[in-house]
Amino acid sequence: MRRTVVVLGAVAATALAGLVPLAGSEAANPSAQTIAVPTAAGQTRIVTWNGVIPTGANPTSDCNTNPALADIEDITISVPPGTYDTLTATFEFSISWNPVVAEDTSDEILTVVRQGGTSGGESENEVGSGDTAQTTERVTASDLVQATYEVQACGFANAQPQPYTGKLVITTATGSSETSLASAPANGLAFSASVAADAQRDEAEPLIESAPDGRTYTCGPTGFGAASDYAQVSTDGGNQFHLLGTPPRGQQSAGGGGDCAIALGTQRNVDGNYQYSYAGLGPLTGFATSTSPDNGHTLLTPGPAGNGIQTTGVLADRQWNTFIDADSVLLSYNQQQPRNIVVQRSDDGGLLYGPVTAIGGAAPDFPGPMRTLPGSMNTKNPGTRVVFFGWSQGSNVNLSVSYDGGLHFVDCVAAVDKRQPRAGFVTADADNNGNIYLAYADKVDFHSYLVTLPHGKLANCNQQVTTGPAGGTNLPTDAVSPKNDPQAVGFSTPLQVDRDAVRTTVFPWVAADGQPGRVAVTFYGTQSQGDPNLGS
Repeated sequence: MRRTVVVLGAVAATALAGLVPLAGSEAANPSAQTIAVPTAAGQTRIVTWNGVIPTGANPTSDCNTNPALADIEDITISVPPGTYDTLTATFEFSISWNPVVAEDTSDEILTVVRQGGTSGGESENEVGSGDTAQTTERVTASDLVQATYEVQACGFANAQPQPYTGKLVITTATGSSETSLASAPANGLAFSASVAADAQRDEAEPLIESAPDGRTYTCGPTGFGAASDYAQVSTDGGNQFHLLGTPPRGQQSAGGGGDCAIALGTQRNVDGNYQYSYAGLGPLTGFATSTSPDNGHTLLTPGPAGNGIQTTGVLADRQWNTFIDADSVLLSYNQQQPRNIVVQRSDDGGLLYGPVTAIGGAAPDFPGPMRTLPGSMNTKNPGTRVVFFGWSQGSNVNLSVSYDGGLHFVDCVAAVDKRQPRAGFVTADADNNGNIYLAYADKVDFHSYLVTLPHGKLANCNQQVTTGPAGGTNLPTDAVSPKNDPQAVGFSTPLQVDRDAVRTTVFPWVAADGQPGRVAVTFYGTQSQGDPNLGS
């Protein structure tokens, strides 16, 4: 079902201050409403509508994957000339409902897309998507450009048609330009000249990892159509790179082309090298795998099919892998339905993976890369490496920790940010004292932040116990803390890391693994302010 709300025209500030939703407001009655982004600070503008979400399921947690299964509200937002020169506007889209059946079969999704984008998943014109398994879903944005936006409401799991109420709240504040935060002196630190890892081919979302012996490996997907991931290796500290895998493309296994994951052993294997492990995402159905015992000279694959991972649930996305010893590899990925972070284990260097060992992070947005601490820092199972990773869920930045080699995980909230902390993955790393750092960026103001958890506080990360593969608790011997406060666990308050003239950032990445307190955060950034997915 499609209906239209037209947002046009200037409105007096006195009228805006007392504006309330129209009684019994159906978006098509009236078929057009006169409304605009306010031209004064401290103003609020509200539009409401009612609808019915049709029966159906969207396992990707994004209505734009299949708009035919969505109830769509068209909202045209008009921005008076010069508004954003002196003001900033916050847009909060929401849908709310009372389940007509059990909540697990009335689980709804909200997606907002600027018209003119492409269907079939998240497009460059997608404002955002909310799927938290609650009875209210929100998508928040700032300084949206003048355009018509589709507000799509669909079911993640919808057993019956579900009535709902939709709302858009526009709020203005003074100043489109924020006060700059000065950066600290570089103290001699500087980047070298750039070096092309592959001068012939393009790669999307490349990944880079270094082995303990100094070898540097890179890998990047090329798309499902090519069904391959290009890979390179440097043996001279990144001054030059060589093709890894089967020429001429650098094929590592039969398949891949989506997301690319690589990991290096934490100890030397029987050949005296650090084992190399690769996993490449296919068309959301599984992963191609390979492993190398000799620094990439020989790549072992599972055979013609190339798929060494039997995934669970429906659809798989964004995998990460990490070694916990010389040959054992953990691989995590986002299972789309039911939406969970799934962990599986390989004991042959990442060639073949066994069944699910843990399910953590119910209804996550996205999981970040897994990292480990030495077994000497494991207070629960000394000698076993501690595994940890960050992930986002609604307004929360979370940390998951395993003390038993990835069999079970406990969780805690590392930060709370109502501006949706998912402009990229939550990434985590640790220094050589075991202090853990997490970096994230929000999807409203698009700033990047860092939070820190001292190693001595790690045991406090046990605010909830996630569900294991058999449905039991993951660490039943541990007491579950009732706290849901990041500072009560021991996390620092979020520190904004983008500074000086930078205004908009996405995709922060954190690296530590050195002296205590020495941490680097990188991100993509510009001096322009606004949603980078919605250019004018």
